[in-house]
Amino acid sequence: MNIIKVKKLEVNTDLDKDKQRFPKRFRNLFNTLKKHRFSERFIFIIIGVASTVWFLIRVIPKPQRAAYPCMRVAAPIMSGFVLWLLSASATVVSFRYAGNYFSKSRYLYGGLFLALALTAGIVSEVFNPSYSLAESNTVLKNSFTANNPIGQAKGIHPGRVVWVWDPDATNEDMRNGPFDYWYQNDNANQDVIDEMLSNGIKDLVGVDNAFAAWDSVFTYFNIEHGREKQGYRQGEKIFIKLNLTNSVHPGDDGMYGPTEHPEYMDDTPEVVFALLKQLINVYNVNQDDIYVGDNFRAFRDTYWKLCHGTFPDVHYIDGIGTDGREKTQKSATEVLHFSDGTIDVCLPQHILDATYLINLAALKTHNSAGVTLTAKNHQGSIIKKDDAVSGTMNVGYAHESLPDADPGYKKYRHLVDYMGHKDLGGKTLLFIIDGIWSGREFWGKIYKWSMAPFNGDYPSSIFLSQDEVAIQSVAYDFLLEEFYDKPDEDKLPYMSGVDDFLFQAADASYWPDGIQYDPENDGTVIGSLGVYEHWNDTINKEYSRNLGTGDGIELIKHLPDTGTGINDSSIDESSISVYPNPVIDQATVKINNDYQGDVLIKLFDLNGRLISIRKKHKSGMFTKLTLDAEQLPSGTYIVVVNMGNKNIEKKIIKK
Repeated sequence: MNIIKVKKLEVNTDLDKDKQRFPKRFRNLFNTLKKHRFSERFIFIIIGVASTVWFLIRVIPKPQRAAYPCMRVAAPIMSGFVLWLLSASATVVSFRYAGNYFSKSRYLYGGLFLALALTAGIVSEVFNPSYSLAESNTVLKNSFTANNPIGQAKGIHPGRVVWVWDPDATNEDMRNGPFDYWYQNDNANQDVIDEMLSNGIKDLVGVDNAFAAWDSVFTYFNIEHGREKQGYRQGEKIFIKLNLTNSVHPGDDGMYGPTEHPEYMDDTPEVVFALLKQLINVYNVNQDDIYVGDNFRAFRDTYWKLCHGTFPDVHYIDGIGTDGREKTQKSATEVLHFSDGTIDVCLPQHILDATYLINLAALKTHNSAGVTLTAKNHQGSIIKKDDAVSGTMNVGYAHESLPDADPGYKKYRHLVDYMGHKDLGGKTLLFIIDGIWSGREFWGKIYKWSMAPFNGDYPSSIFLSQDEVAIQSVAYDFLLEEFYDKPDEDKLPYMSGVDDFLFQAADASYWPDGIQYDPENDGTVIGSLGVYEHWNDTINKEYSRNLGTGDGIELIKHLPDTGTGINDSSIDESSISVYPNPVIDQATVKINNDYQGDVLIKLFDLNGRLISIRKKHKSGMFTKLTLDAEQLPSGTYIVVVNMGNKNIEKKIIKK
């Protein structure tokens, strides 16, 4: 495996125009009406009716859809239209009543209705087309500006995030059904995952030796925390926080057997085992110093059988504490304070006793938070003082500040308290996001990814960083791209306010009025916890440090040499042609090379907005695909042909 750097795509990406999209059907309607020179008020009435009907049809059957981005765009148009309609109707009726009363010399009532008519008329003008449409455009322009870093980067190499991808890590033919679930039948390749994690930690530090890399990570952490310049010492405790959300409900085989829904993913068992091997076999950490688990879930047999046989002296933690596992014990006092003053909670005692934490999160979307990454992984680390620890513990009270319950920006976000608390984010020396598999919604419905370079395969990825804001920013970009063209009900990363906690964790200027993040409640507020930024485009995935334009994120890509079925030497610009050029209604992309595998063709405008995607499997020397250009406005466009790890760009002109 080598670190692959791909050629920068020379387009300007402005993700706020691309991601928080106005519903396509309304946008097309608006452009059509405007083209035919209909008045602004007429356009407003037509779109107002359409948005109202669409909003009611979508939201009444499923109220939580009101938080979806397209609904939040339609809502102000709908409300403006309804208020305009009511006020305009009130104006007409009031003038009619005023005229009747004046004709009968009943001047008092006539004057009252005249005043009401004038007031209603003013209101109808306030809620006019330009106001409502402008408000909707404000919703569109949210937070997705490329390469604009916010906050202070952390780590040996500040802001560095390593992305390791190897499609051989997973079985592409895995059915995820009876007798062939994601965690069974060697569907994840242990040897490949071992190598991926080793390469990831080495790339994070920039050395060729895994022992030296781990020692650098521990030493850096100790220096940053005012300790001696040294690595791990025997007797120092390490807790590895897993995400085992679905390890709750027992199946027929008992508490630690299959879950009720074995098709839903948690952390990959092979990644957990690989991490233990790195710490114990490579870095010589004493087994007895390691605690691993999800504090209140079950440490299922899937994980136990893989890890315990090789490392019997590790402490395996869960909320049940039978069959060799150790039950979580909560702290005697409430040590974590929600900075909005609503809740004080306890933490697991083994977290308080630990010197170091490793946060091993899963790559998933989430119904309440939009995404669930390293910060939300600690939703499984809090417990009320009067609650009993159990494998089915409910922390619903800690969802009130998530974006589905409180959408928008500059709102209190308790995830920032998790990230800033001295015993949670403050003790974490390494953040890892397990993207070997990936899931939709909080329970993790496994699916294959369509975005490049995965192209219809499982993501088979691992992300590592010392900067918690940076690693979540990168994972968020991946999720934004993957869910770009999914149905509304799946577009959870696009809920309004999903990244509000990242802004606030990066920079206090984004904190809501009246909130001071002080999770220990000791009078000391947190500082910047890392750097937040979006990549330049979805093909090259480069951040400001990659481009040399800022002090933000640096994404190191550790990708396969050749991928599957790729002959790199035959893939060059001369092997691809696009014709006719200029194009009128349809362009043909012709490929003539030795590459065999999936071909992904994306069409961008010069603002970096994705226009269309085509995919085809290439099994011979020649293949052709067509691009529909009939509806495109005149101008210049960029065709990006992705084959494995190579991208070829061609410009076309639409007449």
